Amino acid sequence: MYTSAFLGCGPRAIAHARAYEFVRRGSPVAACDRHPEKLDTFCSQFGIERRYSDLDDMLEHVKPELLHIVTDPTNRVEPMRAAAEHRVPVVIVEKPVAIQGEDWRELRELNSVSTTRFVVNTQLHFHARNRQLRRMVTEGLIGDIRFIEASARSTILEQGVHVLELAYSYNGYAQPISVYAGITGAEALKSR
Repeated sequence: MYTSAFLGCGPRAIAHARAYEFVRRGSPVAACDRHPEKLDTFCSQFGIERRYSDLDDMLEHVKPELLHIVTDPTNRVEPMRAAAEHRVPVVIVEKPVAIQGEDWRELRELNSVSTTRFVVNTQLHFHARNRQLRRMVTEGLIGDIRFIEASARSTILEQGVHVLELAYSYNGYAQPISVYAGITGAEALKSR
């Protein structure tokens, strides 16, 4: 039986924890959040006894085999670095992993030197209808891919990241040759 822990106890963490209803060989044993009321509510809901307000303290004492990082998107680099320093074997990170280019470069470097496996939570490509469509595209049943255009009516902090990941998957995760991008609604980003 492997042990898991949570960093962040908000709504997305609840969705992650509910998945353990279907996991037979693992269970959450600890959680960490800087907001005591969120931490207590989350831990009570899922029967988690070990509660922490400091990530390093939790990782040092619990030594989880799996860590869920379900924090605000602007807070990924430090927790991922801490997980790597504590040699957590696997970390599931809620998307998006990085918003700023500097964060992405730092995480790319961390990934190249760390033994920790970082997994980004992107689940839409497992949905049945999407799998059927991707099979049809892969088998050429609807023609050759010549151009991919993707757009979303939400920000990269919301569903926009799913649209980008899905578009990327339809081209076999091939590296893009060129990217043309535009953005509107910057005021929504300022509210975060």
